[in-house]
Amino acid sequence: MPTRQRAIDHIVITVPDLAAAAAAYEALGFVLTPTAQHPWGTANRLALFAGRCFLEILEIDRPEVLEAHIARQPAEDFDFGGFNKRYLEERQGASMLVLTGNDSRADAAAYAALGGHAPFDFERFATQPDGSQRRVAFSLAFASDPSLPLCGFFTCHNLEPDSFWKPEYQMHGNGAQTIRQAVLVSDTPEVHTPFLSGFTGADPEPRTEGFAFPLGEQELLVVRPEAIPDLFRGATVTVKGPHLLGLKLASDKPGPTISLPSQAAGVALAWDRP
Repeated sequence: MPTRQRAIDHIVITVPDLAAAAAAYEALGFVLTPTAQHPWGTANRLALFAGRCFLEILEIDRPEVLEAHIARQPAEDFDFGGFNKRYLEERQGASMLVLTGNDSRADAAAYAALGGHAPFDFERFATQPDGSQRRVAFSLAFASDPSLPLCGFFTCHNLEPDSFWKPEYQMHGNGAQTIRQAVLVSDTPEVHTPFLSGFTGADPEPRTEGFAFPLGEQELLVVRPEAIPDLFRGATVTVKGPHLLGLKLASDKPGPTISLPSQAAGVALAWDRP
């Protein structure tokens, strides 16, 4: 099985309009990287955190490129672009939970019993704070479960960290430092525990209305809908089926403690404030 107590690497937030979503996140005090494009027809902007994790706001910016990519994709492989296209047919919001990886081949082998797929390597260019372009590259290992059709899962091995992590992109007006908790909502949390334990490498810990999977100083929390108002004051569950609803972020600045899904492109956000 995977190494125990992985960390959250990033959360993919899939949206129909990257410019509108980026404006919403900037209004909430996030600094975002310049727009970058994937070779299969998607584009993103990132909120990088000092804790070496990040938010990836993603859109399909070249649908014709994506359709051609989907047509070429082997049936047995996980299709990142195709998954997010299907996700957008249902909603916008947090579509994928990504954990840190350092050997995608080993991860893919470990995930074979979990609905795993062949590892996937890719590269793109990232705009540096001085405006220059540098290559970044990643190696991914995917796992999937039929009981979680609106949730994507993979590990990410960052092959060019020096080109990726830039302090200038990690200084957020809202003080965000790291992802403390990812929250998945489901009517039946217990159904998902075998898959999520295999994916995270962590044993589930009982919590009110669900379970938590410890990930070092972070955790994945899986709870029933009735727990959401306590976690995200004022938030309600409007999407049927299990899905990633929200995140808790650590901050080093005082300020608002909750942003509702309508304010953050379908994602509920809560801050741990000093």
